[in-house]
Amino acid sequence: MSTNNSHKSQNSHDHDKDSDSHVYEEAHKCYQCGKCFAGCPMSDVMDISPTHLMRLVHLNEIKEAMSYNTIWVCAACESCMTRCPQQVPIVEIMDLLRQKAFKKIQNGESDGEESIKNVVLAHKLFLENVKFFGRVFEPALAGMYNLQSLDWFKDVEKGPSMFFKGKLPIIPHRIKGIKSFKKIFDNCKRKHENENEHEHKHEHEHE
Repeated sequence: MSTNNSHKSQNSHDHDKDSDSHVYEEAHKCYQCGKCFAGCPMSDVMDISPTHLMRLVHLNEIKEAMSYNTIWVCAACESCMTRCPQQVPIVEIMDLLRQKAFKKIQNGESDGEESIKNVVLAHKLFLENVKFFGRVFEPALAGMYNLQSLDWFKDVEKGPSMFFKGKLPIIPHRIKGIKSFKKIFDNCKRKHENENEHEHKHEHEHE
């Protein structure tokens, strides 16, 4: 790699880190009013509130923030952001925390907490399902999840009712231009690999 390309790669990586830091810094706007949690449709299954999570991010306790299931069960519906009087980008911060946590799991640096292993599995299978079909094909997603989580009969009793209501199609409907769509995933994977390579090289240089 030429010196110019190396500098470009370094500058691009630094820009991404600066961009992430800028998003995290938005958490300082949160004054803990609790409106985000009060209007969250997933609040009953979260182990800590988005309010508490924003406080952790504000204190730069990123590792602790990633250890809770809240970042995984967030539906990204943006109800929290709609209600937030400070317009804190809660969903964007949640997404960055998910990416960082998932990256560590993929790199073998963490297996994830026992309580969120199946959430991480569902996250991975969901992305694979979307990549293959271009949209979610529920029967395949549910089948793969039950198989890999070893909870083979999870929600199986709901299947017949959903099928007769037309909620579980037998044949998947693929989107047009699926090859172009898959390139998005391939580009993201390539970027992820390049970032890992750069980080490992950077760590070795400082050993």
